[in-house]
Amino acid sequence: MAAGREVSEVEWDWNDINSRDLSRNGFTEFPDHLLPEEERDNILSLQIHHNSIGFIPASIETFTSLVILDVSNNRLSHIADEFSNLTSLQTFVAKNNNLDDDSLPKAFDQLKSLKAVNLGGNNLTEFPPQLIHMPDIQKLYLGSNKISDIPNTIQHMHRFVISMNANMITRFEYRLTCGPFCWVGSDHPNPAEWTESQSN
Repeated sequence: MAAGREVSEVEWDWNDINSRDLSRNGFTEFPDHLLPEEERDNILSLQIHHNSIGFIPASIETFTSLVILDVSNNRLSHIADEFSNLTSLQTFVAKNNNLDDDSLPKAFDQLKSLKAVNLGGNNLTEFPPQLIHMPDIQKLYLGSNKISDIPNTIQHMHRFVISMNANMITRFEYRLTCGPFCWVGSDHPNPAEWTESQSN
């Protein structure tokens, strides 16, 4: 289906006046043309999962009140730098896409309200360095990537849950004190397991 579908052709979910669900519509581009700019300030939750979108454009910054964004199961390979202006964003789900080590904006760590990030099922080979400078993240999912090394700078992250199963981890030097529970293993070379942190 073409990116420029008419409003009458789109399957909408209007369960909440502050939410928009445009999932499973066959979009190949971010469907901001269906969301008038004067209404975007009122959108708190945007669901666009299970489409074929290749990138998040600069216009994403016009969704100034966005708290939840789910773009999982698309074909994302690039996220515009303007994404870092979503200062109200608390949950970002982008699992099962084509994101690699250069896909996240360099200023991703400016998303100071972000609490939960899911980048599982992508093409990451490195632990995203921007995340190291985001101490308020509580849940981080990086499973099913190609990450081989967990940097010791992870110690700067506090009180969070991290899942990194099904990666290619071969080196992990830092003893976790990052939160109540941390999933630090991988399918290679050792099975993943939950470990309770020693920190209070």
